[in-house]
Amino acid sequence: CRESSKKGMYGSYIHRTNTKIKVDFQPSRIQVEKKRQGGWTNPALEKLQAYDRKHHSDLVKTFETFFDHNENVQETADVLNVHPNTLAYRLKRIADIAELDLNDMNQKIKLYIDIKLAKYEARG
Repeated sequence: CRESSKKGMYGSYIHRTNTKIKVDFQPSRIQVEKKRQGGWTNPALEKLQAYDRKHHSDLVKTFETFFDHNENVQETADVLNVHPNTLAYRLKRIADIAELDLNDMNQKIKLYIDIKLAKYEARG
């Protein structure tokens, strides 16, 4: 099982294994405070959250789960209890709504970290 660590865009460490991506994310007080003051936003995440609220969907959860499972379509579909074609459709919708290039790792990492940050903030 291969693991590597890299310092992420917001100071998080991402550990890749052959089946999952684990993110040990503890944002700094400066990062959380800057976000609270409107110092940084992620337009892609905001668009997905607005879409989810309006349409009672779970596109943010779908993206997070997809990335949690190392972008493995079958494994993610199993966890979400949907057909792989349904997952593929949702991923296309995510890309369209968020104006996200799913082939650009930097865009995906930024969205993923911001999803984790939003969850962290909501807890606390």
